[in-house]
Amino acid sequence: MEQNGYEIERTETWDRFDYDLVPLWSFDYAGKSEKLRFNRSRVTQILESCGGNAKNRGDNLYVLARNPE
Repeated sequence: MEQNGYEIERTETWDRFDYDLVPLWSFDYAGKSEKLRFNRSRVTQILESCGGNAKNRGDNLYVLARNPE
């Protein structure tokens, strides 16, 4: 966006769904999709136990930018 002249005001990631209620699925273009056996809370626990950070890991990116002209 900055390369096109916009000034970024804010960026955020958010999940559209409550992934503790909606099943997680794996998607692989080389094979069929399958339902994961973990919910979002468990995946986050695994990530954090490995030293990962769950911050800003939403499935959608939102950007607020303005044209300075």
